[in-house]
Amino acid sequence: MTDLLLGLVEDRTGYPRDMLGMDQNLEADLGIDSIKRVEILGELQAQGFVPPETDLDRLSRCRTLRQVLDVMAAPPPA
Repeated sequence: MTDLLLGLVEDRTGYPRDMLGMDQNLEADLGIDSIKRVEILGELQAQGFVPPETDLDRLSRCRTLRQVLDVMAAPPPA
């Protein structure tokens, strides 16, 4: 999933993969605005990588790529 996420960010931002850090701020460091964020998360969802129980609002508020992966890997709420 990390590889796919990095590939989507690379495609949307133009930054080469080796310049992408998992803890960089999506907006400030990578220039990922709300439109790009929706596109990236939508593609992850379309490809089946976002579990149905994922809180999409929480996912959209993530500030780093690591946070995106953490939210998607979190166990469903009890």
